[in-house]
Amino acid sequence: MPSTFTPFTPLAPTKFQHDSAPLSLGDYIDRLPIQRLGKQLYLPVTRVVWIGTQYRMVCAYTDLQRHVLDFGLDDLSERLDPVQFFRIHRSTIVNLGKIAKVSNLSDGRCKLIMQDKTGSEIMVSRYRAMAFKKAFNNCARLRDETFFSC
Repeated sequence: MPSTFTPFTPLAPTKFQHDSAPLSLGDYIDRLPIQRLGKQLYLPVTRVVWIGTQYRMVCAYTDLQRHVLDFGLDDLSERLDPVQFFRIHRSTIVNLGKIAKVSNLSDGRCKLIMQDKTGSEIMVSRYRAMAFKKAFNNCARLRDETFFSC
């Protein structure tokens, strides 16, 4: 009689994420955990205008508020959708859909004015300017908007 017994094979160890790991649908995250009044809340990434570092802290800026995040920019730049977000500088990631104006500067950099209440001005590094323009044009093409001339 053939044996129906299958040999035991140990499972690979499970890697658990810490409690403040971003939640996702698919490959990219759709919200970020933030702390407010001692409670953990979730900020939808669609409300994020830009993400930057300030005094070694990573902060997500929305229309009116700044939220401290528990993640590094390297980690976030990998987890955010590259069609919607682009790392323009080693210390800044922008939401391509929240850019109001792009201006070329003479030294090869670009200046962005964001669509928030304060009209934040952010500089694109000269080393990432061409890649930014391509990503911005791709985002504009998907939204059927005007293109930026490179």
